[in-house]
Parts: sequence; C-alpha cells; structure tokens
Amino acid sequence: MREIQYHMTTPSGLDETVKVLFDDELKTVQYAVPEDLPQWTDLGTHQCPNCPFQVDYVRTCPAAASLVDLVHRSEKMSSFEEVELEVITSDRVVKQTVSAQRAFSSLMGLILPLSGCPRLEVFKPMARFHLPLASDDETMYRTISMYAMRQLFRAEQGFEIEADLKGLLEMYAEVNKVNVALNARLSRATENNATSNAIVVLGSFAAALPALIDKSVGEIKALFSGGAA
Repeated sequence: MREIQYHMTTPSGLDETVKVLFDDELKTVQYAVPEDLPQWTDLGTHQCPNCPFQVDYVRTCPAAASLVDLVHRSEKMSSFEEVELEVITSDRVVKQTVSAQRAFSSLMGLILPLSGCPRLEVFKPMARFHLPLASDDETMYRTISMYAMRQLFRAEQGFEIEADLKGLLEMYAEVNKVNVALNARLSRATENNATSNAIVVLGSFAAALPALIDKSVGEIKALFSGGAA
C-alpha cells in the first residue's frame, strides 16, 4: 500500500496529520470516514444536478462523506491562517507555507477522486500520481496528458476517440457542478469557511478552464516543435 501524509502545523500550536492509503491500481483506498455521518452528507442535501445516484437507493453522498474528517479538522483553523504544510509520499517530501484553505484544497484534490463519486472518478489517475500544491500550469499539463492517454487507451480497445479537447471541457463542466454543490454542503456543515473556500480554490480551475485552455495548449504545443523523435 502507498501512503500519503498531509502534516499541517500552525503558529498557534495546532498539529494535524491526515493519511491516505491506496494500492497501485486504486482497488483498495483507506482514509478517515466516521461511521456516524452528519445530515449534510445525505444524498438529498444539495444533491448535485448531474448526480447519477437516486435517494431511494443511495443514502449518502460519497464525496461529502469523504470530507467529514477534513471539516472537523478545519474547524480549528481560519481560512487564511498560515499553515506549515509537509506532504510525505513514497517518492518525495514537499514542504511549503500556505494558507489553510490552500492546504485543504490540495488534500481534497487527492481524496475526492477516490471517494466513489462517479463524476469525480475521472481524476483517479491524477490522484494515483498525486502532485501536492500543483500550480495551474502543472495541473493543466497533467490534465491534458491524462485526457490524451485516456484517448490512446480507448483507441486500443476499439472505441471512437476525440482528436480535440471538447470532451475535456465537457468533463470539467460536469465537475464544476459537483464543486458548486459541495460548496453548498460545506457552507451548511461549518461556520468556519476553510473547507468551503478550499472547494472554491479547487473548483476555480474547472471554472476557468475554457479561458485557460487555448493559451496553455499553445504553450505546450510549442514544446513539441523540435521535430520527430
């Protein structure tokens, strides 16, 4: 099992460690989810408009359930409080001073794709190769690379593929709906806005993608202008 630790300390003396474990194929995933879940995790509470689940058959929103532990931890911090963040993976250690909402946003980027939410599972490959505190440029490159690799594997299986990024934009439009609904849940869950602001930070990339993609694709394409390998 691989383990990723998010270790957060504050000048006020708070010390929090969140652990996420998974195997290489993401068939087994472990992180803290309380058995007694609050009402705001009920599927029917601010249910995403594009949610494929039905409240008659599924009681709990898996994405919301995955965030309960983070909400509990964030209640001890203010959104813009300075946090000394150390992320420990099997490959590297990343240390940076960031706001609490930035730290939680990066952690959500790892946990949410692993939660079982059908709309967020498309990001499982990025969670498997998690890059803590990734910049917008890094996220864009990783996202486009993931999408291109998905098309390659679809072609190998005989499925129709897309030569442009229209499908990527559509995918992020669906993800943005989830982010909006999760923000509504988290605003109801706690008076402390560290986690709800973290969702806003996480979702800002999805919301800005159409404006970013043309610029970024042009910059990335220039890197491949050296001719055939």
